[in-house]
Amino acid sequence: MDPDGVRLALARRTGFAAPRAAPEGPRNAVLASISSSYFRLRRGLAVLALALPLVLWLGADPARLQGSISAYYHFAPDHVAYGGGTMRDVFIGALWTIGAFLFFYRGYSRAEDRALNVAGLAAVTLSLCPMDWPAGSATTPTGIAHQVAGFGFFAAIAYVALFRARDTLVLLPAEAQRRFALIYRILGGLMIVLPLIVTALHVVTAPSAGRNVMLWAIEVGAITTFAAFWLTKSREIAAIERGR
Repeated sequence: MDPDGVRLALARRTGFAAPRAAPEGPRNAVLASISSSYFRLRRGLAVLALALPLVLWLGADPARLQGSISAYYHFAPDHVAYGGGTMRDVFIGALWTIGAFLFFYRGYSRAEDRALNVAGLAAVTLSLCPMDWPAGSATTPTGIAHQVAGFGFFAAIAYVALFRARDTLVLLPAEAQRRFALIYRILGGLMIVLPLIVTALHVVTAPSAGRNVMLWAIEVGAITTFAAFWLTKSREIAAIERGR
C-alpha cells in the first residue's frame, strides 16, 4: 500500500479528515516529505531519550552516581542547593523537547492522540515540579506532583503500546501483526512494571551507593523501553507504507 493509501485507510478508521486529491507527482512528493519528517522525529526522540541519562551522569560527576535521573535537577559536586544542579538546564531542556514532541505529534487515532498529549504534558510537569531534595526528605506538594507526572508519563505511553497498536496494525499481514503486537505488549508491560519497581525500592531500601546503582539501572531501563517503542513504531509504519 502506498503512503497515500495508508493515510486514507487510517482516516476512514479514525475519523481524521483524509487529504484532498492532488496531482500524482506533487502529491507523492509531499507525502514522502511528511513521512520522512515523521520518521526523523520519532528516531530523534528515541536518541534524545537514550542520551539523556548518559549526558546527565557524565556532565555532573561520574564518580557520584545519583539514585534518580530527576536528582540531577539538584545535584552538583560542590554544593547541594535546591534547584542548583550542574545539569539542571540539560534536564529541563530535554523534558520540554520530549514533551513538545509528544503533545504536537499527531496520533493515528483520537484516543492515541489524546494519550500522547497527556504524556507530553506529564513530561513538562516533571521539569516544572522537581523532586524533593535532598532525596528521601519529607514529601511536598511539588514532590507529589513530580511523582504523579512520572507515573502518568509512562502510563500514557504504555496505554498507546498496549491498546492503540491495533489502530495501525490492521494494515499489516497477519504474521507481522502478531510480531509487532507481541513487541508492543512487552514494551507496554515494562513501562508499567519498571516505575513500580523504582517506587518499591525507594520504600523498602535504605539510601546507599548500591541502591543508587540499582535505581539508576531500572530508570535507564524504563527510558530505554520508551525509546524502543518509538523505534518499533517507525519500523511498523515503514512496513505499512512499503506494503509489506
